[in-house]
Amino acid sequence: MIKAIETEYKGHAFRSRLEARWATALDSLGIEYWYEPEGYDLDGVWYLPDFWLPKLQGGIYAEVKPGSPTDAEYQKIRRLAMASDRWVLLLDGPPDFRSYVFYEPVQDVPPAIIYHWAIFWPRENRLFVDPAPHEVKALENMPEYIAAVHHARKARF
Repeated sequence: MIKAIETEYKGHAFRSRLEARWATALDSLGIEYWYEPEGYDLDGVWYLPDFWLPKLQGGIYAEVKPGSPTDAEYQKIRRLAMASDRWVLLLDGPPDFRSYVFYEPVQDVPPAIIYHWAIFWPRENRLFVDPAPHEVKALENMPEYIAAVHHARKARF
């Protein structure tokens, strides 16, 4: 396993370059974020979400992962959604031209039903829900998102 490189960006010490890259994308989109604002005890398991996005969808958490999360990580994300009664957006990998999974705070529903695909829609402080995750058709109407991805890719720390 490759060790993450702590990275400073705008006065924050991010635990990884990937988290800092997501911070640059959020800044470019004009989306307010708080980095690691508070942790949760999820029935004996400590969990510290990476970002709190207070104005997006009325407030959601975002968790950054370098790739596909493990089953245990998926379970923590789902438990965070239920415990906080907030959506949790999974930002797996660097900012890219694709959709991302978010989990709803739904109790007693099979895991496969509680997530959706979304991309940012910054003009309205919300996520664009994409019913077809492999066909993100709205990107041509989202120049802010395209610019944010390019900005994040160019960031040098």
